[in-house]
Amino acid sequence: MANITRSQFVKGAAVGTAAVAAGAIAAPALADEAAITAETVSGKWAFEIAPDPIADDQISEVKEAEVIVVGAGTAGLCCAVSAAEAGAKVILFAMGSGPIGRGGSMFAFHSKFRESWGLEPVNPDPYLKAQMIQNQWNFDTDKWFKWAKYSEEAMNWLSDIMTEAGDCTPTLEQVQHGNCQDPNALEYTPIATHGWIREDIPSVGAGDGQPFVVANLAIKAEELGVELIYNMTAKQLVRGGVPNGTEGRVDAVIAQDKEGNYVKFVGSKAIVLATGDFARDKDMMMKYCPGAWHYFTNYDKGDDFDPEAGKVYGGLYKGDGQKMGLWVGAAWQKTFPNATMGGGFFSGADTIGMLLNSDGKRFAPEPQNFGQCFMLFPHVHKKWVFQIWDSDYAVNAAPWPKSKTAYGSELSTPEEKIAGWDATVERGFTPEMGGMVKADTIEEVIEKLGLPPETIDEVNKYNGFCDAGLDEDFHKNPLYLIPIKTPPFYGYAGIPRNIMHTVLGGLRTDINCKVCDANDEPIPGLYNVGSMIGDSYAGWYSFCIPGQNYGMNCVCYGYLTGKYIAENE
Repeated sequence: MANITRSQFVKGAAVGTAAVAAGAIAAPALADEAAITAETVSGKWAFEIAPDPIADDQISEVKEAEVIVVGAGTAGLCCAVSAAEAGAKVILFAMGSGPIGRGGSMFAFHSKFRESWGLEPVNPDPYLKAQMIQNQWNFDTDKWFKWAKYSEEAMNWLSDIMTEAGDCTPTLEQVQHGNCQDPNALEYTPIATHGWIREDIPSVGAGDGQPFVVANLAIKAEELGVELIYNMTAKQLVRGGVPNGTEGRVDAVIAQDKEGNYVKFVGSKAIVLATGDFARDKDMMMKYCPGAWHYFTNYDKGDDFDPEAGKVYGGLYKGDGQKMGLWVGAAWQKTFPNATMGGGFFSGADTIGMLLNSDGKRFAPEPQNFGQCFMLFPHVHKKWVFQIWDSDYAVNAAPWPKSKTAYGSELSTPEEKIAGWDATVERGFTPEMGGMVKADTIEEVIEKLGLPPETIDEVNKYNGFCDAGLDEDFHKNPLYLIPIKTPPFYGYAGIPRNIMHTVLGGLRTDINCKVCDANDEPIPGLYNVGSMIGDSYAGWYSFCIPGQNYGMNCVCYGYLTGKYIAENE
């Protein structure tokens, strides 16, 4: 097979369909996404070929433990703490300068904190089946149902660590609208997303407290005797005693510190990879996410780029852990393509109101949350999306949870919503950039938005559907058929933005988080946890799957894997 590199993709524009070498695959130009074919995707790429082994005489230090964890995010720290609690000697090292936690949404089907609110356990069946439909069943369902079985245990375990620290307050995130709590709705989002906030840092709201979680996990790890080492980057796995070997047990990982010194970490029980995503390696994205690589933007960032500087969008890491696994014989996950994690941003009233395309026509049964449908918007004619609503919408579409607030917190009032719309109107509207408008008649709103005059017919038809309680065009839930009749009226126009954060999955992973080869056989001594776990998701992971990746792959599987290794290896 040919070894395909990004430079060959660039050259593809010049070579056309001619082979770049005997038996090689002619790589398409970057600008020509349609040229990325099954043949180019299935070829052997340069990142899959192991570099020269790091020789023993280059290694300046050898450190030994039973469990070596690579990565100081939520998953790596949960694994290290759990293994240490079970009696294992653990070393954790990481590329960054300290623990890293982004966001703060962690889903669990139940917990003692949920119970303190009088909430019943979430029935996993409708939740998981709704997500299965969205993932087209193209993933490993075993992992989801094991998570459902152990999520309460894992969340309570984490809660005990946070309570012991004593500096944070637990939260459950608000849910936006009533239908999100309907198990029969695709938007089903039960009140089960956990997080922690600090009362002395009011700028950090519900869903943003993960830095506090990882900080307390790191403290707990040190209390348990885990050796934490930062500014240390993993370079090669050692299998069968050979760097980048392909037979035997993975018993060590070679890393490099800031001064360029190589350190060999020997793990008698296991090496656990928790190194994050591969969204900053353009070649990997082109092979494993050929329909989404162009949404990411951080490929060519220089050495000053810090993937751990808070909520970074556009891609985080370069797939160091995935590459090291491939070099020692690990297989890639079966699910294709890998799931990207992103969100859609559109600044209208919300999504229950009337949405229109540039022809002044509705195009969908307005979903309740943009995050769950953000890939819908690129299909809209001419990309522009419009929304029209009235002043009574502030009452009729209530409740209005405030952004980043905890369950039980005060809601926004209708007066506050209208004041917010008016403030947006004051910021202005241009045909080039869009924005929000306000007028005394619907016809004036239509004119200000630049929509065709016939749009009024679409509004009148929609109002008729609302009056009848039946959406004959798109069969929208009658609960959210809210008419547009009371002046003043509002409108919004814009091109929704799809902003990508990371990509999920990678190496083939069994139910115990062992990394597997092409025959689905576990590679002895090698595990991975967190966003690296293969076959957990397919297609697109929306931020409106509220904290499932943190709750499942990081907290639950981090906790279970550390315990499993300590007790079984």
